Amino acid sequence: DAIHAVASRLLSPLGLRLLSVLVTSHALSARVEMWRQLAATEAAHYTVEESSIAWLRVCGRAYSVLSLSGLEKVLTTVTAAAQAADCTVPTSPEQRALSDEAPLSVDRVYGGSAGSARDKPMVVLYAPIASEVFAAAHRTLATFADSGKIVYVYRPLIKAAADSPKQILQGFGVQLAIKNMEYKAMDDKAIEDLGGIGEDGDALASEEGEEQEEQGFFFKTISSRRPELSEALKTFADVIVSAEANQDSSQLKVWALQDLGLQTTDRVLRASEPLRTLREICQNFPFV
Repeated sequence: DAIHAVASRLLSPLGLRLLSVLVTSHALSARVEMWRQLAATEAAHYTVEESSIAWLRVCGRAYSVLSLSGLEKVLTTVTAAAQAADCTVPTSPEQRALSDEAPLSVDRVYGGSAGSARDKPMVVLYAPIASEVFAAAHRTLATFADSGKIVYVYRPLIKAAADSPKQILQGFGVQLAIKNMEYKAMDDKAIEDLGGIGEDGDALASEEGEEQEEQGFFFKTISSRRPELSEALKTFADVIVSAEANQDSSQLKVWALQDLGLQTTDRVLRASEPLRTLREICQNFPFV
């Protein structure tokens, strides 16, 4: 509610609706988690005190802010260290890619952009964005950045309460669930007696009159060309049908699940009746 109240004074009605959608869908939760992990990693690397309400980094050193009253002294120390030390932002792309003294592409940079800031020392502020310590530190550092003395980078400091629940990110991670398909034999004689098979049954019969592909084989065509192998081909066809009926998706190997989309598309495009083939694949997926 507090965010909505502040945003209503800054955004148009359409922008306010869009903000509500973004907040509800947690669209920015991934970036918030990125800032939290980055701050935790750097705090551990530079041994920042756990009781700090904010902290600053310049020239490979971290300076903790333990209280609002002690902020001014820390800022004086940091700005003096930045002007005295020789630790400017690297100029070449190769050095910037490997240096901790260069802004990230997602950083909020004052005194230059993330790609153009160079030849000046970089001061990084970690502080909660809505806190008094951030407001006071930001005013001072932004002034120094505007005067061309430093490159000021702000990174949000995310501090969750000890008992706060973890937020599940939506849309991150994909699961392919394959069910075990079971078939039941049903006697449809009663349906025939009741006239249940009409036009659909006639259409099915006409479909069955056409030759069907069985695992890439057209047995009728092969039998007509090699009549002496009819019995062997019939036995082979029965084996294939029996194997298909007993297939269990839980027994599929990893390589059988690779490129299922490409396999399905290829089979449908090569089929003489693409829609019918697509229907059969959908009914028997993931067996392509």
